Amino acid sequence: MIVLSHLEDDQLVVLPVEGFPVRCSWWILYPRGKRLSPIAQEFLRHLEASAAELRGRFPVQT
Repeated sequence: MIVLSHLEDDQLVVLPVEGFPVRCSWWILYPRGKRLSPIAQEFLRHLEASAAELRGRFPVQT
């Protein structure tokens, strides 16, 4: 992910702004019983891996 590489290289910074980041939920939906194509399966794996990495880098603040 290009944004993450820029954060690691200190080319971008996360600013501490009250009320940000705005948290929202994303869902991946497809019909039950539908067999995903190999490309769709790989894309799903990519989304799941990216989400796990982002959760680790940017934990939910309370």
